[in-house]
Amino acid sequence: MPCEVCGAPPLPIRGACVFCRSPLQGGADPGGLLDYLAARLPHAEAQRPFGSSAVKDLRLLAAGHSYRGRLHRHGLQLEPAAEAAFWVDSLLADLSREAAGDRAVRSALTHAGWDMR
Repeated sequence: MPCEVCGAPPLPIRGACVFCRSPLQGGADPGGLLDYLAARLPHAEAQRPFGSSAVKDLRLLAAGHSYRGRLHRHGLQLEPAAEAAFWVDSLLADLSREAAGDRAVRSALTHAGWDMR
């Protein structure tokens, strides 16, 4: 069940949504993470295979760090390698730093309801 506050896939860190820090019930389910990020981040490069609406490969640069998420037969593969919630937490920390000088990123974070780091 997605986060009731920001609508993100459930990725808890210490019982709270990694995106907005609202309390979450249940465990992590990164399904839909790439679609969710692609829809909300202005500089994300998303690739969808022909005939599919689901994002299969997502790339973005945040505060000089490269992030990539790919769907494979064996599940979600993230670069840099990390558990999904910690990968998102690191991404949001870098996006928060970038938002200080980029109004489009700051607006995207604010409109998504995400907690800035």
